[in-house]
Amino acid sequence: MLLLVATFIYTAVHASLLGTFRDGERLAELFANLFVAFYAFPAFTRSKDRAFLFLAFGAVCFAYGALFSLLLGVRPPATAWHASRAQAQWYYATRYAADVVGLILYAWGASSLARRASRSDGRKV
Repeated sequence: MLLLVATFIYTAVHASLLGTFRDGERLAELFANLFVAFYAFPAFTRSKDRAFLFLAFGAVCFAYGALFSLLLGVRPPATAWHASRAQAQWYYATRYAADVVGLILYAWGASSLARRASRSDGRKV
């Protein structure tokens, strides 16, 4: 993690402003999702509430995507690594599948927590 932050600082000095903002956004996405994961996993172990588990796994899925986009950059793997078309398609398919699964898990966990909170207020859902 420290190496990623150091690389970001070095790149911020030597890269364009838009590239710096793009990398900063990915770094913020990575740390925000890791924060959610490190909050939700202990909350699940204390309460055994599956909504926290869904939130944690959703955060891990999005952190996975942010980490690989930081490590590999935005260049397509086919041109960057001289990978075959099938390898590039597999790379993008796994990244997009992780994002879709993460979005579903986030939505499921957040809606479960919201429904439970509205029920505890005495209002009907």
